[in-house]
Amino acid sequence: MKRMRYLIVVMLVTLFLSQGIRAQEIEITPLLGYTFRSDLRFIEGTMEVNDILNIGANFSFPTSSHTGRFEILLANSFTHATWNESPDHADLISETSYSMMVTYFQVSWVWQAEINRDFLFFFGPSLGLVNYNISKSDVENMPRFSVGAQTGLKYFFDNGLGLRAQCHMVLPVFMGNGKHFRGITDVSGQDSYLNVNSTTFPVNLVMDVGIIFRINTRY
Repeated sequence: MKRMRYLIVVMLVTLFLSQGIRAQEIEITPLLGYTFRSDLRFIEGTMEVNDILNIGANFSFPTSSHTGRFEILLANSFTHATWNESPDHADLISETSYSMMVTYFQVSWVWQAEINRDFLFFFGPSLGLVNYNISKSDVENMPRFSVGAQTGLKYFFDNGLGLRAQCHMVLPVFMGNGKHFRGITDVSGQDSYLNVNSTTFPVNLVMDVGIIFRINTRY
């Protein structure tokens, strides 16, 4: 998993630099919003994750295509997780309530079209990484490869300032029979872990709005 994370980071940095060199209008958008998500289902039970607040930033770069843009989304979702164990796995985990931070690192290729001169619509696929970071020292992070798509609207007040509203659907990949927790001990002191029912793609709908700052790098 660590090798995959390093490979993804290297690929994203390479893409970032290659697009940044050619960029003429970079759009930087601080974001604020909320994430709707489905539960994380394991053989041993279900983890219900409720969002508190989502903050992040979107970086958008022009490409050689007139209608295409390369984008990077970095976002943190502050959440509260509740563990509901199944009757067949009672007392597997002693604590059932956690604070959790879910981090999204998504790269997108979007196509945008003008509704009118200053009003734009965009959509496109994305790839990236989602990390579930539970605020317990004895619980390991759960980084997961993710696929997704985003769509939204942009409105520009002038050449340098605009408004962005977007919905990013992110589907982290949980493979069947994989260890996702480590160091959670039962009453006997033995390590326990959670298995996914099967390969699943829990839905995360990251809804955000933000102010676009458009920077011209060439004059």
